[in-house]
Amino acid sequence: VMDYVKIIYLAFQSRTIGFHLTARGVYVYGPLMLLMVLLGKKVIFRKFAGSFDLEYTSRGWYYKYLVGAIFKYSNLVLLETQHLINFFEDEFSVSKIKLFSNHRDLTVGKVRESSQRSIRKYLYLGLVDEAKGLDIIIDLFSQEGVEGLPDIDIYGHGDKNIIDQISTIPKLNYAGVVSNDLVMDKLCEYDFIVFPTKHKGEGIPGVLIESMSCGLVPIASSWRSVPEIVKDTCGILFAPNSSRELMCALDEARELSNAEFNVLSYESIERSKMYSSEYWVSKYFNTVSYTHLTL
Repeated sequence: VMDYVKIIYLAFQSRTIGFHLTARGVYVYGPLMLLMVLLGKKVIFRKFAGSFDLEYTSRGWYYKYLVGAIFKYSNLVLLETQHLINFFEDEFSVSKIKLFSNHRDLTVGKVRESSQRSIRKYLYLGLVDEAKGLDIIIDLFSQEGVEGLPDIDIYGHGDKNIIDQISTIPKLNYAGVVSNDLVMDKLCEYDFIVFPTKHKGEGIPGVLIESMSCGLVPIASSWRSVPEIVKDTCGILFAPNSSRELMCALDEARELSNAEFNVLSYESIERSKMYSSEYWVSKYFNTVSYTHLTL
């Protein structure tokens, strides 16, 4: 209640109001957004996370009605991925949706330790569970005839059964959990990040932004919005949920010459700059200023 009172108080002092909401926030603050419209305010709606389409399709009529009204009456809607923009433009036939991507502070400027390692190093870093594709890695490395594949160090917390299983498989090494303040340092020790996700709500993964900013080459599943950040010019994509496709991608990575790898690494760094906090915060304020002045 106090949040409502505070927002209404601030609204009378402002022409434009931005709401940055989670799924629960849409329920709580959606009606307040529509009240702001009735009061003649310009409203900007930003939805966190890359799973908004799934949230929308799986919920009841009230949530769908509320989201529809928000899209209709907001002056500007900001979504995390082009995948979401395409979905909701088709759903509501509106053109006022703009991209506001997930982003990371990349001002640290850390880069991989060496571009000429004789043996390239691979890691997975993230949640250790099936939704992130760890079962695909396990299935591949449990097969016969994988001696030529690279070792993969696996970092993260998650499913203890999967962690225990990893520990029994040659060429897979569960290396524990990396604290947030050491993630960039750890990433810089490697050359490739393996990211076989099939997570139903995958947006623009922060770990891909961070690893690419260090010059790692991503080996990633072409799942949902992942191809929006990983392109053929900076990484290797493979069909999701397939250990055979992952094996082909790892073989492709292994066969890269130093020159080919260095090109991908450089392009990976350049690509990550499009997902820096500096870029998106500046873009946000420019977009809001334009909305404030023109609508």
